[in-house]
Order: sequence, then C-alpha cells, then structure tokens
Amino acid sequence: MIFIRSFLFLIILFSAVPSFAAERAAPFGFEIGADTLISSRTKAIEKGYWHQINNQNKYSGGLMLDVDVSSAQVNGVKTIILIFDRHETLQGVTFKTHKQHFFDFNGYMSQKYAPVKYRTPLVGNNHAEYHAPNAIIELNAPYEGFEMNILYASQELLSAFQRISKAKDKKQKKNEASQF
Repeated sequence: MIFIRSFLFLIILFSAVPSFAAERAAPFGFEIGADTLISSRTKAIEKGYWHQINNQNKYSGGLMLDVDVSSAQVNGVKTIILIFDRHETLQGVTFKTHKQHFFDFNGYMSQKYAPVKYRTPLVGNNHAEYHAPNAIIELNAPYEGFEMNILYASQELLSAFQRISKAKDKKQKKNEASQF
C-alpha cells in the first residue's frame, strides 16, 4: 500500500513539472547547437534581416554574425550577434536592449525555461538565469547605465569563456605580483 501511494505521489509530482523544461533555446528563430552559419544566414535572408559576418570570437574560435532584427520590433532590440564555433555551429546569441525591459524579458523567459537564479535587489544589478536543454540564458541589467545584456550560450561556449577568463586573470595576477 505504501508503495502504491509513493508511486501515485511521484506520478502527480512529475506531471506537475512545467512543460518549459524541455523547450530548446532559439532566440529570434536561431537555435543554439543546431543551426549552422549557412542555415543562420538563410534564415536571416528569409526573414528580411540584414546581416554581415563579423570578427572571430576569442572564446569559441568561430565567426560571429551581426543580424539586424529591428524589423521584429522586440522591445528595443536592434542587432543580435550570433556566435559560432570552429565547425560553424551556433553556440551563442547575445544582444542588448534598454534595462527598463528587464522584467518583460524575465517574464517571457520564466514561461519558457527552467529558472536557475533570480536577483532583483532594490539597489543594484538585476540578474536572472535560466536553463534550456541546449543553452544557459542570462539577463544582466547593471544598476549603472541604461542597457541590459541578454546572452543565450551553449555549455561549451560558457566553459571556454570561464577557462580563458581564468587563465587571463591568473596571468594578470602573476604580472601584478612581479611588479613588487
């Protein structure tokens, strides 16, 4: 009898899990980890978005693509940057908008993705982080300034960023220590 109750409890518990947990990250229709440079350029053309290839990304080793999405009319977002790896697979999407839209974007994200962190102090930086099966999504609205950053990144891109940043910090500290 206890086994049946436990089993029914688990069924009820897992059926109550929100459906957003399986939603894949695809900002502006560009899917992280699935789209390639060619498919992204094709999608941009089909949607009427102007785009141009940018420099190489120092974390992924691949190209970046600037895409003008102003015709999508999304809360002040004008340009997004698509970040590809060496194999031309989309690893990240980043863009900026006015920080007054933090709560709007946070509301959109909370309906689609699993929340990881959320911080909105009375005074200070607003930050929210979400998880999708193919990406981590971060919203950062600094207290100072007028813009907020939104980043959709694969785990591979985030790991590369952390590894390179850590090595850079270590080199900086070694350089500083050698000055004394």
